[in-house]
Amino acid sequence: MNSTKDIIVGAVLALVVVMMVLPLPTVFVDLMIALNILISLILLMKSVYISEASDFNTLPTVILITTIFRLALSITTTRLILLNGDAGNIVSAFGEVIIQGNIVVGAVVFLIITVVQFIVITKGSERVSEVSARFTLDSLPGKQMSIDRDVSSGFLDADAGREARLELGRRSEFYAAMDGAMKFVKGDSIAGLVIMLINLVGGISIAVLYRGLTVGDAAVIYSILTIGDGLVSQIPALLISIASGTIVTRVSDGTSNNLGSSLFSDLTSNHTALYISATVVTLLAFAPGFPTLIFLSVGAIVIVPVYLSGSKPRRDSTEDEEDEKIWSEVIDRSVYIVAESLCDCEVEISTREYEKLQGKEFNEEILRIKDRMLSRFGYPFPRLKFSDHANMKDYNVVIKFNDIPDTRMPEVDLSAHTYYRIESRNILDGVEDYRFLPLSYVEGYIVYFEKGKSANPLPGEKPITFQDVLITLVEDSIMRNSGKLYTIEEAKGLMLKAAEHYSVVTAEIEKNLPLVSINNFLNHIISEKVPIVRFELLLNDTAKIVSSEKDPLAIAEKIRHRMAPYIVNFFISKYGGIPAYILDKSVTDLVKSHIVYIDDGPTISMPLDKVAEISTAIRKVQQNAMMMGEELILLAPTEIRYPFYSFLNARGLNHTMLATREIDSPQRLINRGVVKL
Repeated sequence: MNSTKDIIVGAVLALVVVMMVLPLPTVFVDLMIALNILISLILLMKSVYISEASDFNTLPTVILITTIFRLALSITTTRLILLNGDAGNIVSAFGEVIIQGNIVVGAVVFLIITVVQFIVITKGSERVSEVSARFTLDSLPGKQMSIDRDVSSGFLDADAGREARLELGRRSEFYAAMDGAMKFVKGDSIAGLVIMLINLVGGISIAVLYRGLTVGDAAVIYSILTIGDGLVSQIPALLISIASGTIVTRVSDGTSNNLGSSLFSDLTSNHTALYISATVVTLLAFAPGFPTLIFLSVGAIVIVPVYLSGSKPRRDSTEDEEDEKIWSEVIDRSVYIVAESLCDCEVEISTREYEKLQGKEFNEEILRIKDRMLSRFGYPFPRLKFSDHANMKDYNVVIKFNDIPDTRMPEVDLSAHTYYRIESRNILDGVEDYRFLPLSYVEGYIVYFEKGKSANPLPGEKPITFQDVLITLVEDSIMRNSGKLYTIEEAKGLMLKAAEHYSVVTAEIEKNLPLVSINNFLNHIISEKVPIVRFELLLNDTAKIVSSEKDPLAIAEKIRHRMAPYIVNFFISKYGGIPAYILDKSVTDLVKSHIVYIDDGPTISMPLDKVAEISTAIRKVQQNAMMMGEELILLAPTEIRYPFYSFLNARGLNHTMLATREIDSPQRLINRGVVKL
C-alpha cells in the first residue's frame, strides 16, 4: 500500500514536468484545473479539522508540490492562450462569469483577489511562520531540559519523555519548514501577476500581428482568457494561503478540539460580551435609514441561544473528563494508574475485593502516596498497575516488582477479621488477641482482630476498609523496594535538574565519576532508605568524597554516615526512638571471618550450615518485631554493616541495619534484645 502511494506522488511530480514541456489538449487541462481546485479545498477543510499545527506535519511539502503544480498549469494554459486563443472551458467560464461584459470590472476584481492574497493573507502567514520558527527554535533547549526534569522527577516515564522529545523536534522542524514554505506562496502570487501581464500583452500582440484581429476584438478575447486563467490559478492559491494561515495561527489549548469547536468555545465563553454586542446591533435597528428587520434578526440570533444556554445548569467539561478518567483508571481491567518510572509494580487483587474499590477516592489516595514519597524521601514513583484475578486461591493481594512477588497477603480478609489503623501502640494497652500487619515505612500501625471474639475491641476507633488496608500495603511495599526504581535515566535527569541551581557541584561530581557510578551509589543509598530530599546536601558531600574515592559502594557508605541524622530521625518520629536488636559477639565474629572481597565490594561466603544458623536467629527476632508491629532494625559494627545487610537481604530477610557510629546518642536507642546463635 505504501509503495502505491509513493508511485502516485512520483507520478504527480513527473506530470508537472510534462505539463511544463509538452502541449496538452484542452480537455486534459480542464481536468488538471478541476484537480487543482479539489486539492486546495481539501487542504482548506483539513486546516479546520486539526487540533494543532504540527498535526499536519507534511504541510510545507504539500505547499511546495501544489505551488509547482499550479505554476506548471499556468505555463500550460499560457501556451494554449498564446498559440490557440483557447485554454479550455473552465478558463473561459471563469473569465466570462467575472467580467460579465465589462473588462475593467473583471480586471479590478482579479487585482483585488490577488492583492488580498499577496498583501494580507500571505504576508501575515509568512510573518507568523517566521516568528513561530524563531521562537520555537529559541525555546528548544529550555523545553528539552524541562522534559528531562519531568522524567527525572517522575512526572513522565522514559517512553513518554522520548515521545515528548520527538514531538518537540517535529514541532520545531514544522515551523522551520513553514517559514520557507510561505515564501513559495508569496512567490506564486507574484508569478500570477507577471503571467497575467504576459498573457494579456502577448495575446493581444499575437492576435493583431498574426491573426488580423483589431485591437478591440483582441482585447476582449484575451482579457477574458487572461482573467479566467489568472482566477483558476489565484483562487486555489488563495484557498491554500487561507489554509496555511489558519494552521500556523492555531494556538494549542491542550485539547483535541478542532478549529470550529475551539472558535465557538472561545467566542461564546463570555455571555456578557455577547449580550452587549447583540444589544448594540438591536439598537441599530431603530436608527433612521437602517433596515430594521435585518438588525433585529441578527440581534435575536445571538441573544436567544445565549439566553437558553444560560438558563441550564452547566458543568465544566474538564471536570467531566477528569471524573471519567479517574473512574476508568480503577474500574477498567489491568489499567495503569500512573505511568512514571521505568520499573513496573503490579498489584494483583482477588476479584471479590477488587470490585469494592472506590474509583476516584482510590486514585487520589495513590497520588497522595506519591506526594509523601517525594516530600519525605525524594524518591521516584513506579509505574503502578492494579489488576483483578478471579482465580487467586491462597492470597487476596500479591504485590510484584518486575514480575517478582514481593508481598503476599493472605490475612486481608474482612469477612474473618476487623482492621484498625492506629497511630500509637499505647491504644493497645490491656487489649488481647490482636495481630499486626507487617509495615516498615508507613507511619502508624494496622492491627486486626478475629471477628466474633470481641464485639468492640478498640472503643473509639473506627474499623478501616479493605481499600484502606490495600493502600497502606502498597505504600509500604513501594517504599521497601524504592531502590529498584532508580535507573540511569532517573540519575541523569536528577543531575540535570540539580545543575540548574548547583552547577559547580554537579560539574565536579561528573568530572570525577561516570554516570553509571553515580547511578550505582544512588541505588545503594536509596535501597537503604537514605532520604535524598535535601539533595543539595548530598551533592556537596559527594563532591568532597569523589575527588579521592571512585568506588560507588564506598561513596555510598560515606554518604550514609554523613546523612545518618536523617536516617535515624525517621525511626525516632515513628517509634519515639530506635527499637533495635544488637548483634551478639558470636554473630559479628562469624560474619567477620567469612567476609571476602570481590570486584563489586565486600560480600559474605560461609558454609550452608552457618547460613541456616544465622537465618534462624534473624527470623526469630524478626518474628518478635512483627508481633510488636515494628520493622526489624539491627545494630551492627560499622565494618560489617553493609556486607551483612546485603547477605540477609539476598535471603529475603527484610530489615534495616544501622551502624553503631550512626547512633549519635545512646539515649535514642531502644534495646529490643540481642541476636544470638
